[in-house]
Amino acid sequence: MPRSPLQFKIMKEERQLQILEAALPLFALYGIKGVSIDAIATKAKCSHGLIYHYYKNSAEVYDTLLKSETYKIVYEKMHKNRKELSDFDALNDIISTIWDFLQEGTEVYCFVVLLINEEGNKSISSVLKNLIRRCQNQNLINGGDPEELTEAFLDTVRGIIYPRILDKKYNKPIPNCEIVNELFRKRVRV
Repeated sequence: MPRSPLQFKIMKEERQLQILEAALPLFALYGIKGVSIDAIATKAKCSHGLIYHYYKNSAEVYDTLLKSETYKIVYEKMHKNRKELSDFDALNDIISTIWDFLQEGTEVYCFVVLLINEEGNKSISSVLKNLIRRCQNQNLINGGDPEELTEAFLDTVRGIIYPRILDKKYNKPIPNCEIVNELFRKRVRV
């Protein structure tokens, strides 16, 4: 019996989902420039032709992922307006937001990595670096190069996320967010 238009539509959506689910962790681990159609096809266990049937190239697959509802939610929470907060509270809020995402699953981990790996003036990295600098100027947190402190924090986040992306059975506990906040907090000596 031939397939109905609805069956074809469902099959198409399932194949596209299969491709996107395979591609997302690859983009999180290797970045947009490090992922090829070949890598996606291998991970999705499908042919190159099938991927090219739906997408022109790996950049289009990436762009499709950035249009997903989950990405939009993660993006909005990471980039929410924190102007009403003090610099120190805004820094803690970003750290807490990232830590809240660490309680989620692989899809959210991947989107967090995509966001923390972004570059530019409005990237999470740039926002963190500026908050750290301002908190240091206010003598609220420890000294050190704000760029190095930002990268150390983001590398810590990546170090927590990457094993979970690579091995869904990885179950080492996630450190308490307060421990991370303490790394930044200024110690007053008496």
